[in-house]
Amino acid sequence: MLTAQPFARSSDGRAAGAHRGLAGGAVPARVPHAPRAAEEVPAAQPQRAAAGADRQVGGGIPARGVESHGGDGSLLGVAWWQGGGDGGASHRRCNAVRRTARPWRGAAGAGLADLRRGGGVGAAERRRSRSNGAACAPSPTRRGSGSASDGLKGGGFEYGCYLRVYSGGAACDRRRTEWQRKIKCGEVYWFREAAQEGSQYPGYVPVFCREDCDGAREAEVLVEPPEGDPGWVVAKLQNETRLMKIRTASAEEANALEFATGAPSSRNVDIKGYLDMSREDFPTKFAHFVACTSSLMVPAELEVLKLFLRREYAVEESMEYFCCMDDNDTRSVVRIDFAEESGVDAGGVHREWFTLVTELVIDPSLGVFTCVNHEIQTYYFNINSRADVGVEHLAYFFAVGRLVGRALLDGEVMGFHFVPALLKIILGIPLTFRDYEDFDPTTYKSLLWMLENDGADTLGLDFTATRTNANGDMVVVELVPKGGEIPVTDSNKRSFAEHWVHYFLLESISDQLYVFLKGLYEVIPRQILMLFDAEELDYVLCGCDTIDMTDWETHTRCSRNLTGSRVLRWFWELVRDMNPESRRRLLQFATGCSRVPIGGFRHLTSHDGQICPFTLKGVHSAYIRSHACFNRLDLPLVSTRAELKEVLYATLSTETYGFTTA
Repeated sequence: MLTAQPFARSSDGRAAGAHRGLAGGAVPARVPHAPRAAEEVPAAQPQRAAAGADRQVGGGIPARGVESHGGDGSLLGVAWWQGGGDGGASHRRCNAVRRTARPWRGAAGAGLADLRRGGGVGAAERRRSRSNGAACAPSPTRRGSGSASDGLKGGGFEYGCYLRVYSGGAACDRRRTEWQRKIKCGEVYWFREAAQEGSQYPGYVPVFCREDCDGAREAEVLVEPPEGDPGWVVAKLQNETRLMKIRTASAEEANALEFATGAPSSRNVDIKGYLDMSREDFPTKFAHFVACTSSLMVPAELEVLKLFLRREYAVEESMEYFCCMDDNDTRSVVRIDFAEESGVDAGGVHREWFTLVTELVIDPSLGVFTCVNHEIQTYYFNINSRADVGVEHLAYFFAVGRLVGRALLDGEVMGFHFVPALLKIILGIPLTFRDYEDFDPTTYKSLLWMLENDGADTLGLDFTATRTNANGDMVVVELVPKGGEIPVTDSNKRSFAEHWVHYFLLESISDQLYVFLKGLYEVIPRQILMLFDAEELDYVLCGCDTIDMTDWETHTRCSRNLTGSRVLRWFWELVRDMNPESRRRLLQFATGCSRVPIGGFRHLTSHDGQICPFTLKGVHSAYIRSHACFNRLDLPLVSTRAELKEVLYATLSTETYGFTTA
């Protein structure tokens, strides 16, 4: 067992140089892996399954490369995982390697963890297969049986009913298809619908460029320590962002394959196949997305990464785990173990952990995200994160990027929505002035009025903007060099609006944006994301905000002693009478997640990806008990409706987090 060096404590019990830092969580042990290309997506190849064994159906996009599209461009099909390795069996076949936590160290070696918590910290447990390394089928964590496309189209599920509607309404729906990637003569370009409202505003693509280093600002050469010191991660991120400058390229001239941090590798990637698939309906696209992400997962038979966390510091320790995780481990199966809780993670603990972390990471007191549009509750990076979080703030954004990537990989749903502009940046879709409407509706209306009316010179504006700093004071920033000396007139007001939007959407949070995208693309290759538009990506990330009671009741299984009983009828009557928040709490208690999965309740799954319907079981008990890993509630067989109501609401009024069993 490898032990960590103790923290250097100051007189007040804090780590030397500590500043609201990440928790002293574990650094996952480094285990040699075969190198892999970050952008390479293995094609999901059909396999013949033995009788009674788990099997994989379908295929993937043929690996032909961007230049080899002279054929018919057809796809091999859609893969959908019907099975998955048994998590417990996999664990029994593996040996464990454990190491204790390593404290966060800054560039100067000072510990950054807040030691007010005291005591020991978590450890990462790595399980490796003792087999001869033979290839195994990926073991996804969220795959159901049957055809994905059929599943989403059938059962009364209508994708349009679940789409989140932003403030733009019908106009927003039209804007979803405003930009499309098209290919001609081997070149991929952006096509824009000329009839789109707001098409008079040019589109631009944000791109990070590496600045040339002169003698006075020579790039630091960082050598990774053999044991992966967490402080090295922070220093590396700081060094990278110091050399990066965000610029914008006209959508008319930009390469449509270019994302903010680079383009997908064309090696073994069928770009034309992805572009063709992106024009299909959502169920078909999502089915193919599932196939691609399934093939990325490291089989549980080969590796399981187990995270030991304390619930009260779940977000800090989770951020440290994901920040320090080796690049080759970002797609390994993750299991969660909360300290002092006896629950075994068979899926429910993981779902509840993910819900907990995504809810806490947007807490204003953490200083990572801020709610920029309170009407539709969308979040963006905190412009003052450096002051609010500390020197390690970039580590948080890097970890969140990886966490969002894992949400896409594992099929988890997040507890909050990103501002649509960030979703477009993730997808590499051009931004326009209209995207500022969802970010700051009030300022957008003022800018729009200025653009559509004469007399800008009478407003007394110049090329500066004001914003609030971490202390709550108003500060003035120049949008261009010597912007305070340039008055806004009718001749340059469009340039002023563009610089304003560029500053608040991109430049002011460029460091945070860069490391966030870096972490995300390490988990999910860019070309897979080309399948979706911004609203579809939001739906994949966040699921459905509302709970359809008919869908819930229709796709629920009941034990024999409940079928047709008064208790069952009373239960559904009480749930239908609940307010939306109480329903979400009940769903959280029963499944570990408060949101409905894509496709509705018929697509609830267990830890190994098998379809696991919501189940009600009648028991002789005085209270309601949940088995979140199996989406099951045990209902007491009471004699009156009032008794059931009392027990049900008593359950909802208590703390629904924490596990005794899973």
